[in-house]
Amino acid sequence: MSKKWIEIKASGPAKGKDDVVDIVVAAGSQGVFEEEESGRPLVKAYLLPEKKAEIDKIEKACARFNWSLTVTDYNDSGWTKKWKKFIKPVKVGTVFVAPTWTARIPKSVRHIIKIDPGMAFGTGTHPTTKNCIRAIYDISLKRSKAALGKTKLLDVGTGSGVLALVAIRLGFGSVAGIDNDPIAVKVAKENAELNGLKVKFSATSLGRVTGRYDVVVANILAETLKRIKKPLCVKVKKEGLLVLSGILNEEAASVVAAYVKEGFSLKKKYVTKEWSTLLLEKAGKK
Repeated sequence: MSKKWIEIKASGPAKGKDDVVDIVVAAGSQGVFEEEESGRPLVKAYLLPEKKAEIDKIEKACARFNWSLTVTDYNDSGWTKKWKKFIKPVKVGTVFVAPTWTARIPKSVRHIIKIDPGMAFGTGTHPTTKNCIRAIYDISLKRSKAALGKTKLLDVGTGSGVLALVAIRLGFGSVAGIDNDPIAVKVAKENAELNGLKVKFSATSLGRVTGRYDVVVANILAETLKRIKKPLCVKVKKEGLLVLSGILNEEAASVVAAYVKEGFSLKKKYVTKEWSTLLLEKAGKK
């Protein structure tokens, strides 16, 4: 049975190709096709219809690299199989995140997460997600087993649930993930069951989440992070940690400034290519 998609064809100077690929993947395309047209690189990406609102953001982001878009409706029953070859396993320290169709798992890893992305974004391969995994892993290393077992983490915009699942696998005591996309919540729950892990996933809005957390993670987009800063900050305990991602390098300073005004300080920045992930700490005593 054919499935409807939005096909994005992006073209521009060769030096911006990798940046454009990262932009469309961050927007939700599970993979891309890279071709040439009239001697210029062409990137094809595919989004579900409910991601239509992302197109303006993609177009503006690509324009920074002098790339232009053509957007059309697309019907193809095979795309869900084709993008699988673009999704590769990710290893961060002792953590190994792999799609369910991965045949070989290194013997050296201790914390394995199998992911079936389905229709939700997040397999660990994109720099924004991988750096969040690095931040969560680093946090786990700095806490004793007992302290980690009492640490509560909230994953905002959980997608496939990969970050929440990594946290619970590493030994965080209590982990919850929220997403405003019911499809993402369904996929995240299925991934938790697949891994035999207990994480509370829901479509609860950020403003309706009760309690405060030792660690809050939000891998979204810079403008959204600035827009939701107040309800996001409220969910972090004093002296708690906040991991923010989905931020282009040139946007990082403005995001840091916005959260410094809310009583946070920057502890570490993770940078991969044009993407930044921020680790911040909330001031004050518990």
